[in-house]
Amino acid sequence: MYIDPIQIQQVGLDSNFFNPVSATPSGDSSAIPFKDLLTDAVADVKETASAVDNETMKLATGQTDDLHDITIASTKYSMAVDLFVQIRNKTLDSFNQLMNMNV
Repeated sequence: MYIDPIQIQQVGLDSNFFNPVSATPSGDSSAIPFKDLLTDAVADVKETASAVDNETMKLATGQTDDLHDITIASTKYSMAVDLFVQIRNKTLDSFNQLMNMNV
């Protein structure tokens, strides 16, 4: 019985492997700017609010009798508002910490 020996190949490292990453913006499209994050959060809150209004209007006019749709829409709206409030609170905390730094 013959057993083939294990072939060990050397793993090559990229030349930029040990170089530190710069903190300057590089115009990379994969990075999400903070402004876009806030804009998306506001748009999400508006979108879920209109969904709750739409489902409520459907129930009031008799177009639907599914209460679970309203419950789901209102829960999504509540979660979107809570997320937006947390983002706002963290943003204000970060701003206050930056303002209190000694230069």
